[in-house]
Amino acid sequence: DAEGLSGPQKISLSDPILYKRMEIPCRGLRCKHLQCFDLATFTFVNSKFKHNSQYICPICSKACSSAKLYIDPIMACILSTLSFTI
Repeated sequence: DAEGLSGPQKISLSDPILYKRMEIPCRGLRCKHLQCFDLATFTFVNSKFKHNSQYICPICSKACSSAKLYIDPIMACILSTLSFTI
């Protein structure tokens, strides 16, 4: 299944939850997209507003528990390399 992987993709450096620059870029292990979200923001928001362990990806809406998150080392490298003014 090539869902979300056809053709060039534009990836944002901003977290889709709070629209601020990501610090720890991650996504669910079951997610097919390349776009990440910020790990700290995701876990904080879910711990405050969810009453079960079933978290939902803010990009594709697939279930992704905190144990099934992947920190993207390539995006982390890009974020650490680029200026904070971007």
